[in-house]
Amino acid sequence: MTPFQLVTISILAVLVLQELYRLLRRGWRLVVGVRAFIWCAALVAIAMPKLPSDVAALVGVSRGADLVLYLLALTFVATTFYLYSRCVRLQNDLTKLVRHFAILEATRGGHDDTANDPRHDNQ
Repeated sequence: MTPFQLVTISILAVLVLQELYRLLRRGWRLVVGVRAFIWCAALVAIAMPKLPSDVAALVGVSRGADLVLYLLALTFVATTFYLYSRCVRLQNDLTKLVRHFAILEATRGGHDDTANDPRHDNQ
């Protein structure tokens, strides 16, 4: 085993144990489970460098590095779409909230802030 493998496997083992501890302490959460799976997959791929090439050959990809790159690219695109949809949902929720407060202020008569606003000439 190379020094790179020893150091990396040690770091990944600590990360996997942290995620498993989170799972046991907080209960099952999808995000923590996915992170634990990714750290485990990285640990196995580094501990057994021939395994990604063998899996790549099974699915019809020429090299293990290509398979890893394809998976990373697909994961990046999926994550980007997911985060974009979350941003759109948050923006819509914020718009609804602002509209709700604006309607509440309008039905209560609002309040006049122009007396303290230096942009308005109240003379």
